[in-house]
Amino acid sequence: MFIGSSSYIIFGQENRTISQLNETATTSDLVNSKELEIGNASYQIRYQISGDNQMNEMWVQRDNITLAAEIRALSDGVLTIELPRDVIDSKKQSNMDDVYAVFIDGQLVPYDEIMNNTHARILSIEFGNGSEQIEITGTHIVPEFGPLAALVLAISIAGVIVITRIKKVKSLNDLFRPK
Repeated sequence: MFIGSSSYIIFGQENRTISQLNETATTSDLVNSKELEIGNASYQIRYQISGDNQMNEMWVQRDNITLAAEIRALSDGVLTIELPRDVIDSKKQSNMDDVYAVFIDGQLVPYDEIMNNTHARILSIEFGNGSEQIEITGTHIVPEFGPLAALVLAISIAGVIVITRIKKVKSLNDLFRPK
């Protein structure tokens, strides 16, 4: 049962967004999962791939905000994948949802967004026989070290400030010169 549907265009290709009344009917179809290791954290990415096709590996490309998957496509198929918002998301500056850029073997392709809530978005991506890699690019991806990195950075900066005050440092070389 659908509440409604809308379409939008990205790079000249149509992508459809469908809001559903019963989200559990869609998410229960995602029977497979891949463990995604990012820094010290582990995330389960749920998915379903049609036919005799297989998902071999999944990883994050932090430099271009991309979730990438290596697939083995023995026939045309569909990858339905749940994207937890705390792992990868796509937002406009106004914090409104934005479209993802989805690539199959380097080519921009359309996709259907079949579910969207505050915790996750589910995409349905059609691919052809022989496809090898699917990349989903958003605007934000999980931080590699999270809040711990900010704490370590703050402590490091505070330590440098304390040392410079105690040693009356005029230049960086003064830090390493014995008095």
